[in-house]
Amino acid sequence: MAAGCLGLFILGIGSAAHHARPGLVSIELASAVLLGWALIRRQADPPAPVLPVDLFRRPIFALSTATAVCSFAAQGLALSHCHSTSRTFFIVRRSRRASS
Repeated sequence: MAAGCLGLFILGIGSAAHHARPGLVSIELASAVLLGWALIRRQADPPAPVLPVDLFRRPIFALSTATAVCSFAAQGLALSHCHSTSRTFFIVRRSRRASS
């Protein structure tokens, strides 16, 4: 269930980034949210859950998790921007060489 939730979320974000049909993106993201909700509900009751949801009630743990997620997202955005910038530079430089 966790793998399905995460996989559908990443697939939905990727589809949105590649300008897929809005219906497809919303189905993928809604499925991810539904699986995430089911996972949290299922893991709330057992004595030894795979995903200990009660840890997020502690402010320091919730803050640490949010910080890790934000820094990972920022790193991904920076690397994707760096890659697209260097690719654009390569294309411009190559086209200038061809016109000379």
